[in-house]
Amino acid sequence: MSLHVCAPLFYESEDRARILSATAAAHGISPVFFGVGQKWEGFWESKFLGFREHLAGVDREYTLVLDANDCVFLAGEEQILEAYERARNGHDILLQGAYGLYPHKLHRIGRHFRDLADGRGFGHPYPCAGLILGRTDALRRACNVLYEMWSEVPVWFPNKRDDDQGWWELGIYSGRVAAQIDYKAIVSLGMYRQKLWWFRLNKEQEGEELYGIVEPTKILHFTGWGRPGGMLSWWNRNAPRLGISL
Repeated sequence: MSLHVCAPLFYESEDRARILSATAAAHGISPVFFGVGQKWEGFWESKFLGFREHLAGVDREYTLVLDANDCVFLAGEEQILEAYERARNGHDILLQGAYGLYPHKLHRIGRHFRDLADGRGFGHPYPCAGLILGRTDALRRACNVLYEMWSEVPVWFPNKRDDDQGWWELGIYSGRVAAQIDYKAIVSLGMYRQKLWWFRLNKEQEGEELYGIVEPTKILHFTGWGRPGGMLSWWNRNAPRLGISL
């Protein structure tokens, strides 16, 4: 198999990733967690640098890194990589599309990403660092470039300097990192502030256009564990359809 799946998990145990693990296993995927048992030092220090270090030992052609505690697999490797090929638009790196622009909420940056999404964006034109899929060698190069950018700016607003998503945002905006945004949610759908938080697995939804989504996505990404509209709410509604028990 050519896809390596990994996730940062800076908790004492893997319990917070139990839904991710169960749905991944149901589709023949075995995610590798990095950071278990380690102290959380922030998005840059722990998540980004931890991923960069983890990548050094990956020998698969493709790597998917995603948040461990709020993602659900709806498909397996073959379907995910097939969707990636249709979504990447000639780029080797694909970031999940996000509902909002964060943390650099500047008009010129927002317009740049909306323009990349055909001027519309289907509600998800901005980069989300919570789910990234690409060729492993391209991800290594991109991480090195972002580390260089971070090193070039020793003084920055702390909440932005230490935000990994902000550096992906600036890397793509500056042209130093080549990546595509999955603004049509072909590979993954971010559920933040979406009226689609109840997104179900009904077969009759196939082909129906919902926020520009014309097919079932392969991975759902929730921001929020137990809050209304979060992953547990969705899971409690849909677990019987999946036939997966924890």
